Amino acid sequence: MLFGAAQDGTLTFEDGDTEELADALTALADRTPWTDVSDHGDASQRVSYFSRGARSGVKSCLPNDIR
Repeated sequence: MLFGAAQDGTLTFEDGDTEELADALTALADRTPWTDVSDHGDASQRVSYFSRGARSGVKSCLPNDIR
């Protein structure tokens, strides 16, 4: 969704922003009361899907039967 907003000009990424977002996904992981690894995956899975979405769009992160 962030990258779609960047494509349509709603959002502008500055140098280093995507790295900071990936670092935040890793740092937060499941250390907050509102997240659970069973809901959103572990830190490496979150970063992997964040990167996949950046490269190929949101649909690339959905299960095959939903695409």
